[in-house]
Amino acid sequence: MAARHRSDAQRNALRLGEQSAARPDVSLELALGRLVQRDYAGALQTSNTRCPPRVAKYRWASLSLFLYLLAKNGKTDDARALIATFDTKNTPAIGSFVDWFETKFDAQAALPPTSTPR
Repeated sequence: MAARHRSDAQRNALRLGEQSAARPDVSLELALGRLVQRDYAGALQTSNTRCPPRVAKYRWASLSLFLYLLAKNGKTDDARALIATFDTKNTPAIGSFVDWFETKFDAQAALPPTSTPR
């Protein structure tokens, strides 16, 4: 059932098109569609998530997606600057995300380049 809902949401967002991408719900769906295709640059460009640090629960999902997309596009410093403004002690969900984010992207930064000739 959830897969069908997601498919319907994607179809509706695509039907509305880029001219409706300023709407947060449409922007999120278009970004998720590009994320599924591993088009991280396109997903970041489509995402219009510019939420303030004190966000409602609904907006936290969009903001965490935006932070993830920043990191996937090589902008981890920008993501970390935004994360530094969060109240992680009083918001467990944000603290858990920050822990995951640091583990994931610090580990990736420590990996040797895959294209290095040996």
